[in-house]
Amino acid sequence: MILLDAAFVIVGFGLMIAILRGDFSDLPRQISDNRVKRAEARSQAEIATANARAEEARLARAKLEKASA
Repeated sequence: MILLDAAFVIVGFGLMIAILRGDFSDLPRQISDNRVKRAEARSQAEIATANARAEEARLARAKLEKASA
């Protein structure tokens, strides 16, 4: 039990020192950057999906035109 208490004290002091040093000061910016990156990746995936669907439709039209000719 004493070892568990000591571990909590050590972790607590470590967090306090990290906060005082400012290690977490840019955390909101990092979170915001991650959100922007995820949104950009999502929009690129949507564009790629739309392009693939357009290509499939173009190939299907070409196939129909070739079959009807």
